Amino acid sequence: MPPTPSNLATAADWLDNQPASTIRAQARAVVAATGDAAYLEDLRALIASGLPIHLLAGARSRDGWSVPDWLSRAAATETVIPETGHLMMLEQPERFATTVLTNLAAH
Repeated sequence: MPPTPSNLATAADWLDNQPASTIRAQARAVVAATGDAAYLEDLRALIASGLPIHLLAGARSRDGWSVPDWLSRAAATETVIPETGHLMMLEQPERFATTVLTNLAAH
């Protein structure tokens, strides 16, 4: 996303509210959880239980996803927000929030 003054100010605000060690720990935890072979099996179990799974991506980052076809087919919704990347909530906060709220209200 472009380094506009507004985007840089928001990023600084987000980063100023936590130490770098917290950000690194969070990143490690996400990679460890989603990189584990059991992750996809856990998703299968959630889907089998009837819990709706909603996939939400920014258009610029969706192609880099490694989402299995079975997961895309099983998802209750798969929404790609145009003109956004990984930080959809910053680039188009209203569209992101509306999408999340719509998905939650539908299930």
